[in-house]
Amino acid sequence: METDAAGRFDVTLARPGDYRVFISGDSVFSQSRAASFDAGDHEWDSNIVGGVVMMDVIPSSSGGNLEFSFEQAGGSFWGGGVPNVRTRLVKRGVPAGTYQLSLKRNSQRVSDVTTVTIEDDRSTADVVLRELAR
Repeated sequence: METDAAGRFDVTLARPGDYRVFISGDSVFSQSRAASFDAGDHEWDSNIVGGVVMMDVIPSSSGGNLEFSFEQAGGSFWGGGVPNVRTRLVKRGVPAGTYQLSLKRNSQRVSDVTTVTIEDDRSTADVVLRELAR
């Protein structure tokens, strides 16, 4: 389900109780939260926790599917598609950890790898991901 511009959403639950709510979006590093809902109307604060990574993506060509990737030692991966034009991406709610950021085109790495570390919710990283000329 999608929220409105103010972050509100409506849902009818089968029963009151404990749920896991998944938060994702173009500017949010996917995450989940435990939430308890009583019967009737009430509000739930979906506070996005984690650091912020700002990426300037600079492609060198327009052919094929361009995507950014966050990778961690141990094999975890997260990423998404980006347009084939210079783009500024902001990802909020990045969990603490060290990440290797890069660009891929048609599943092949096409940029240098940039390493960033997010220590806590106040951490920010600003990187440039530039596609290497072919």
